Amino acid sequence: MFDPLLPANTIVQWHLEQMVTVTPLRVQKVLYYSHGWHLALAGYPMVSSPMEAWTWGPVNPRVYAAFERYSKDEPIRHLAFRENGESRKLEDESNEHSRYAASLARAVCDSLKGMSDTALFESTHEEGTPWEVAVRDFTAEFQRPPEPWDHEAISNAKIKHFFAAQLNNSSGETAAVNSSSRSDSSSR
Repeated sequence: MFDPLLPANTIVQWHLEQMVTVTPLRVQKVLYYSHGWHLALAGYPMVSSPMEAWTWGPVNPRVYAAFERYSKDEPIRHLAFRENGESRKLEDESNEHSRYAASLARAVCDSLKGMSDTALFESTHEEGTPWEVAVRDFTAEFQRPPEPWDHEAISNAKIKHFFAAQLNNSSGETAAVNSSSRSDSSSR
């Protein structure tokens, strides 16, 4: 598992290299998809801290804090810094796991590049997604829908189950990520 800023910075770097606008919302959604595919394909989490169900979808609070000064009107232009002042990406780590995780994150970026931020947002809010299930569970437990300040953790087990089920799906963006990830994992 990695500090979530490493894959987030890999995602930001990919977008900057491709000259694709990258917003905090986009980083969060691509990180969520990368983490989900990593759980389904590698069997263990990509990031060391949980994804949470926020109003705008799955969010990693550490990544949120690192990029909160940016917005859709002021896109991200720089990598996030860690507490020690370093601005590292998965590619900066020198082990097989980080190379695999970086390759997977870049494959997810590439497969989702044609989706708008709105479409990414909507895709995480569809019925049956881990975000929607977390919100539904919260509502059942507390007898009210979550407020913007309610941040329910999305279990890695639910995320893994959802993305593993998608491995049998052969259409849309999911298939593109799946096929890229399988070819990357076969070279590990």
